[in-house]
Amino acid sequence: MTPSPASRRRFAILLFSVIGLYGLFAAVLSWQVIQAQGSVRNNLSIALNSMDFLHQRQMDLENDPAVRNELQSAWAEHRALWVGSDAQRWALAFLGEWNKAAVAPACGAKAPAFVLGKAPENRQERACHVYVAVVDGRIQVTGYDTQGAAMDNFYESLYPFHVDGNPTR
Repeated sequence: MTPSPASRRRFAILLFSVIGLYGLFAAVLSWQVIQAQGSVRNNLSIALNSMDFLHQRQMDLENDPAVRNELQSAWAEHRALWVGSDAQRWALAFLGEWNKAAVAPACGAKAPAFVLGKAPENRQERACHVYVAVVDGRIQVTGYDTQGAAMDNFYESLYPFHVDGNPTR
């Protein structure tokens, strides 16, 4: 027994309605995630832009080839600012300035937007923060999205986040 044309039509309408609602739900959810991560991307862009600016000034002012090589390799390999033994002092200064520049902690988090030290293993604890680490004289920053996954500094520096049409780069 084959279904009547009217039942096939009702089934098709129901099927396409369910698919359409699923697609709409997925689009809305994606948009919300992108908006929520926008504040983290903005904070990460603040850090990467200021480090990029200082890296360029260092390269312009430094004449010693060995130091220039350290500066260049830290930036090229880690997207980090090499300042040698003063790294901890610089990191604390950056932390103060960046936390002033951050409009608010990302994703409504209660802690400051920028945190000094190694990111915690728990994804929920590190979500929506930018961690500033000092490693071998380098200052490295890592932003974590709403799920606690590390954001890609190379991608973020190539495609910085724009807030309200005002580029952060």
